[in-house]
Formats: sequence, structure tokens, C-alpha cells
Amino acid sequence: LVFEYHIKTNTGLISYLVTDKVCRGQGMARRLVERAVQSLDATAKRFGQLAGCNAIFLETNSPVKVSANQDSMDPSVRQLIYYRMGFRLVDFQYIVPPMGPGLSKSDILLLLVYITPRIPTYPVTPGNNNSTQPRYYLPSSLLRGFVWSLWHQSYERKFLGCPPLKDPDYRGI
Repeated sequence: LVFEYHIKTNTGLISYLVTDKVCRGQGMARRLVERAVQSLDATAKRFGQLAGCNAIFLETNSPVKVSANQDSMDPSVRQLIYYRMGFRLVDFQYIVPPMGPGLSKSDILLLLVYITPRIPTYPVTPGNNNSTQPRYYLPSSLLRGFVWSLWHQSYERKFLGCPPLKDPDYRGI
């Protein structure tokens, strides 16, 4: 399990979650995610964010761009597992900046967000034929800040050749 805290946006990112095939189906991944959420919230509180992280994101391969043969697990199955754990897809064109020397941008990932009490919901209106399930939304300023922090970090580390605002892929997000 690899995760990081972004202090400027008070958000977390789970980058990698791996379990041995022998452990799959036993709740190990859920326990690891719960531990990451607790750790990220504790880190946020140490930095003065009394309610914990504003949002916790997770990157996963897109089943449209990565086939089951190209991955250790079918990406569509993985997405279903994450959904059952409480993650929801953030529906936008996610492009990851270069995250290391010699690496390039990537558009094969999806961004998911973990539903916590800090993710706002639309009010349920009586008499509406819609489900009584809450409808969550992610404030655009929170998403913009998180994506900006990734791109700015890549630029500061000299992995990105120009400032994010001058990069056509960043500007297209």
C-alpha cells in the first residue's frame, strides 16, 4: 500500500494497493484502505485540519485503456471492488503528469474518490422519484486543487518541462 498526503489541498492519494492472490476475497484490501484513511486523517489533524482530509483519491487503471491481459487483475473487476469499498469515479479526463525522471504523462488511469462524511451530498427532495440514496458531489475547487498539486509537484521536481498552466494537457483537464 502506497499513499501520500498533500498538505496544500488537505487531500490524500492512494497510488498503489497490492495484495497477494492468496489473500484476495478475505477483506485484506478493505483493511488496508481503512488503515490508509485513518493514517491520512491523522496526518491532516497533525497539520491542523481538525476534521481530517478533505478527500482521499485513488488512481486505478482504466478498463477501457488497459486490458485484463496487460494488468495483474482485470481493471473492471478492480473498479467494482473499489466501488464496494466506498470509492466513486470522478468523471473527467484524468491525465497524470510525469512523476519521475524520463517518465511521460499518462492517460490510462482513472481517478476515484473515497466517500467520507466530508464529501458533500445534494439534498434529497421529497416526492422526487429518484432514489433515497445520497447523491455525492465533489466540489470543483477541491478537484482542481488536487490535480494542480500533482502537476505543480511534477514541475517543481523538473519532471514536467513547463509550468502546468502552459501545458496543453493540464489546460485541457
